[in-house]
Amino acid sequence: MLKKTLKKLPELKANNSNQKVREYVLKKIKESNCKIYGLVVDKSKIFQHLFEVKDRLYNYFLGILLGEIEEIGKLIITIDKKYKNTLLREKLNEYLVKKLKEKHPNLEIEIRQIPSYASNELQAADFVVWSIQRKFNFKDDWYFRIIESKIVNKNNMELWR
Repeated sequence: MLKKTLKKLPELKANNSNQKVREYVLKKIKESNCKIYGLVVDKSKIFQHLFEVKDRLYNYFLGILLGEIEEIGKLIITIDKKYKNTLLREKLNEYLVKKLKEKHPNLEIEIRQIPSYASNELQAADFVVWSIQRKFNFKDDWYFRIIESKIVNKNNMELWR
């Protein structure tokens, strides 16, 4: 029954899913061979003018997360293809490679920018982000606790709180 429900959806989103689907996806993430790094930001503490240069703000936050990544042989980064502008996408890729190579010069890096509806990884990430957001914004940690053991930097997630 659940598989039929999942196949009918064009894109799986935590916000549009019921409890059964959310728990199923988060438990699958917990069982998977992955590590989660998260960052929680209080938007009210960000200068308003920084929202006008979102790509730089986005890069800044990515840089913080990338600094947390442990040494590994190969890293595959899947990013939602949010930029229509090819130049912005290329600049983001260059920034990611530069930041990662600073700390891990021998790291093999593959960056994929694809629409979220075409990526199981990005759809899974949506559930992770949703569960973190529920914990920090609504004090509801039910879903967060399912994946908590996968979050590498859970004690260092909050920025400017």
